[in-house]
Amino acid sequence: MALLEWTKKTPVPDGVFYNVNIPNLDPSEIKGVLVTKKGIRRYVDKISKVKTPFGGEAYWIGGSIEDFMSEGTDVWAVANDYVSITPVHMEMTSFITQRECREAGMESFIEKAILKN
Repeated sequence: MALLEWTKKTPVPDGVFYNVNIPNLDPSEIKGVLVTKKGIRRYVDKISKVKTPFGGEAYWIGGSIEDFMSEGTDVWAVANDYVSITPVHMEMTSFITQRECREAGMESFIEKAILKN
């Protein structure tokens, strides 16, 4: 509820949402709340293809978890008994790499390979 009250006073910018992670602890054991950046978590042993209830296919990710513990990330915060709030948006483009690929001629290289010109 507190986060909803916060957003009434401080509206969320367009295209942004809050990803909230809460440690699986009794509330008395939580150390506090941190506004974080997205961390890295990898599942390294198992990706299974499963059938959905509607007959389609989906992928279930499980196995061993490998977390990269960088202070200031959501992964670090939860592992250290904090609630993590990460403001995220859907733009994931690496603009530097996009520019570099264009400048290096990626588009024409791939077009030639696909179109056989």
